[in-house]
Amino acid sequence: MSNNNSGELIFIHLGECGCQIGKSIWDLFCNTEFKSNTYQLFEESIRKENTFTSRSLFIDSDSNIIDHNTFTQQIRLTHCENKLKYCCKQENIINDYESSITSLRSQFSFGNNYINYIEERIRKMVENCDHLDGIIFTHSIGGGTGSGMICRILEQLRSKSWLKGVTISSFSVFPSLSEMASSTTFELYNMVLSMETMREYLSNISSIRNDLIYDYCKYELKIENIEYNTINQVISQMISTFLEPCLFSNESFSQISSKLVPYPSMNIISNSLMSIRNNLDCKELFSNQYSLTIDGIDNAKSISTCISMRGTDFYNINKDSIANYLNHRKLIYQNVFNSQRNIGNACKLFNSNNIVHIANNSTGVRNNLEQYLKLFDTNFKKYTYIQKYVLEGLADGEFEQARENLESYIDDYKELDRDYIYNIIHKKKYPFFN
Repeated sequence: MSNNNSGELIFIHLGECGCQIGKSIWDLFCNTEFKSNTYQLFEESIRKENTFTSRSLFIDSDSNIIDHNTFTQQIRLTHCENKLKYCCKQENIINDYESSITSLRSQFSFGNNYINYIEERIRKMVENCDHLDGIIFTHSIGGGTGSGMICRILEQLRSKSWLKGVTISSFSVFPSLSEMASSTTFELYNMVLSMETMREYLSNISSIRNDLIYDYCKYELKIENIEYNTINQVISQMISTFLEPCLFSNESFSQISSKLVPYPSMNIISNSLMSIRNNLDCKELFSNQYSLTIDGIDNAKSISTCISMRGTDFYNINKDSIANYLNHRKLIYQNVFNSQRNIGNACKLFNSNNIVHIANNSTGVRNNLEQYLKLFDTNFKKYTYIQKYVLEGLADGEFEQARENLESYIDDYKELDRDYIYNIIHKKKYPFFN
């Protein structure tokens, strides 16, 4: 077993986006986490002695994405059986419509054909764990496979006794909202349609936006030529740093996840990432310039947060000052973890030896959801491409039901904002901290 009380983690990578993130994250794990956390992230091969395989499952329709494998002296990226290419006619992936409409096909036709095989592969990985701590998805919530297949898998796994008590969460790439990288109509539809299932079955949804990561790379990291590989490296460092308390302390992934989401109806986690060169200014922890998820995070009301610091030069950081600053923000849960570990090759990317990740559950996500709802309504009123989804078997009423779910998401965060402001004005104790 691993060197702490935490259990194993299983990763499921869906679609092109999720698989590309998966390749990046496992490359990072192989170089940094392997020696000290072998059995939390990897399982030993029964076929070849002293060879390890990642606890992961890759699923996509593109063979070029799936067939690529990474080998090191001791580690194989994944079992051949855990690389699933589901059949998709070539003409079905030649344009944005067909690529995005794969959401429905992944959930119904393709999903039904392969779901039993997927379940069996997950079950076998679970059986090889002594104490499974969590299952983590990486995917694009606006993509075809990423949105459709995750819903089908979650619905299939919801009643399985062998997953009882296991925390299931996701790192989800949300559609872009900037004018320079606007999302397609299909991405918005796929996101809204999948949110209801994800909200119900996932413990938390860690949200990411490529447009904000692009800005972060350009203005904070000063990178000139930004590619998807660069963005995936940032996401990988974010995920790895978030998991530091689980891999190098006695805190489990399930404990941190449950504390970050004290109210199941508000389970979207925003993420920020900082590279620290000198002293840490506590106010920067909740600054827009480091946010990879939402705009206006500095004005949001935080419910809970987990701050993970990773690097070799954090001896100048006063954890008490961070704790005092967080106390002023009146959080239900706060956790500050400092790992004195080298960040490896990431030094070149971040131009620093130290990285700070902030996982924050706050009302700021409401702004994003309201923008998505507005864009959805604009397209839905025009009946833009709705007929395409209807031809694939989706009823009109399911769009309205999905919209109502998104609106209820927003209402929950609005209610939290109203309660907070009311109690501050009347100098009452914030009701969520009784």
